[in-house]
Amino acid sequence: IGWQAGTLTVTPAPLSLSYAANGASSVYGAGLAGLSGTVTGSGFVHGEGLGDLSGTVQWSTAASAGANAGSYAIIGSGLTSGNYAISATQAAANGSAYTITPAPLTIIADDVTKGYDGLAFSGGGGLHYAGFVNGDTQASLTGSLLWSGTAQGARDAGSYGIA
Repeated sequence: IGWQAGTLTVTPAPLSLSYAANGASSVYGAGLAGLSGTVTGSGFVHGEGLGDLSGTVQWSTAASAGANAGSYAIIGSGLTSGNYAISATQAAANGSAYTITPAPLTIIADDVTKGYDGLAFSGGGGLHYAGFVNGDTQASLTGSLLWSGTAQGARDAGSYGIA
């Protein structure tokens, strides 16, 4: 009787990982806040768990300190194993995005003095700004300047608001 040796092939077990990011936020122009979240898995065998996987959980986002205000996805990754065929999903939990909120900008109307001439005042004077970040300037603003306040149409001597 002749024996012929066979081969045992152990294939990776299917494993589902779910990366659920914790929401985070910062103000436009500020540094990014730390990213974090939780990972859960289903399909472990023989009493194994997340601690038996290789790698380190990493959280990333396309947001940066120079990114525009808005919402950006936070993505989890990094866990690996030769014993598992891992399929990973990003949990779309409420609040799992990175949000960059607008930076406060104050536009200040300069004081104007006008001698009484019986004519209605319209417009304003100069402006100055407080709060630009990331190298932004007045040129970064869009839209049209509109003057308002009690000074618009004022004829008589007195003090009036310019906005």
